[in-house]
Formats: sequence, structure tokens, C-alpha cells
Amino acid sequence: MLRKYAEENGHENVKVYSDNGFSGLNYDHPAIKQLQADIETGRVGTVLVKNISCITRNDLDLPDWVLNCFYK
Repeated sequence: MLRKYAEENGHENVKVYSDNGFSGLNYDHPAIKQLQADIETGRVGTVLVKNISCITRNDLDLPDWVLNCFYK
């Protein structure tokens, strides 16, 4: 679904970050760490998620996560 959305909306170089079996309660898992590193180095400009709980279970944490990744 997200690949199709990305394609239809001009997003190129799509990469999937998947950590099946890891909890969204924290950011201490491999794919989230890789996503953060790729954001920080400018490799990622847009993040698409099917459900915000894929990033965090606490919506109040999301703005801090975004600021820490995109605006260092």
C-alpha cells in the first residue's frame, strides 16, 4: 500500500525499514536506528507509515523524535 502511494506521488528510491517482532514502545531496535541514521545523514527526506504506532506507541513522543531526527 505504501509503495503504491509513494510511486503515485513521485517518491523515488523507496526503502523499507521493518522490525517485525520489536515493540513500538521504544526506539531501541535495528530498523528504527537505521532510519534515524539515514535521516540524520540526509538519505531520507520523507517517512511514510501505515500506522503511527509503527514509530511510537506514545503520540506525544513523536514530535521529539521528528525534531531529533530531522533538525539536529
